[in-house]
Amino acid sequence: MFILSKLFDHLVLPPGLFILLLLIGCGFYLFKRRKVFWILLFSTLVLLYLFSIEPVHDLFLRPLEDRYPPVSIEEAGEAQYVVVLGGGVIADSPDEYGGSSPAGGAMKRLIYGMRIAKSMNMPVILAGGSSFPEESFLETEAESGSRILKELDFESDRVLMEKSSRNTWENAEQVKELYGPDTIILVTSGFHMPRSVLAFRKQDISSFPAPTDYRINRRPYSYRSYLPSAVYLEGVHAALKEYVGMFYYMLRR
Repeated sequence: MFILSKLFDHLVLPPGLFILLLLIGCGFYLFKRRKVFWILLFSTLVLLYLFSIEPVHDLFLRPLEDRYPPVSIEEAGEAQYVVVLGGGVIADSPDEYGGSSPAGGAMKRLIYGMRIAKSMNMPVILAGGSSFPEESFLETEAESGSRILKELDFESDRVLMEKSSRNTWENAEQVKELYGPDTIILVTSGFHMPRSVLAFRKQDISSFPAPTDYRINRRPYSYRSYLPSAVYLEGVHAALKEYVGMFYYMLRR
């Protein structure tokens, strides 16, 4: 199922969707169904444009990012841990002298989680392993984050790791198995928070959501908002992945 989810992510969601549509269109062209080919080509171009502009990007992401407000430190005092979910690593990053570096969004999660943990004098669980066996030679997301927290003088005895999970569902499973918390402060990207809360709830772990790494600019649109950008296409891909993931998680036990 894990491999199927990765194939779905790369081949069915955009931008893989556009390649798939074009390949289907080429098939119709070869079988002299030219009208269908032109319809598919036009539809692909329209979808590519729409998914690459800011208003459509925001339309998909806003319900996810606005689902949970910023965490209330006063209300979250009963939590046992701050759990920071990984968000990918950059392998052999030159600035880390051969080590792995948390990707941009993952670094924001890491720093925000550290700030919360310091303010509440609470231990941190860094959750995240490697997605595929061939990546086992890399530092895991948890290991990379742990190293950076220690370099930032965060107390090493308050840094715990879960480094065998491959996705959000396994993050929750492994955190439950290793540390058995009832209540946590959950740190992840705003768009990723609804699916993450659901995954931990399925493991009977209550969460105080602490979203960070927001992708939407809260400002009026300008003409530039309607110019296509790969940044907006990436955001639409991320949002669609979350909606599909939430639907799947709701069906899982």
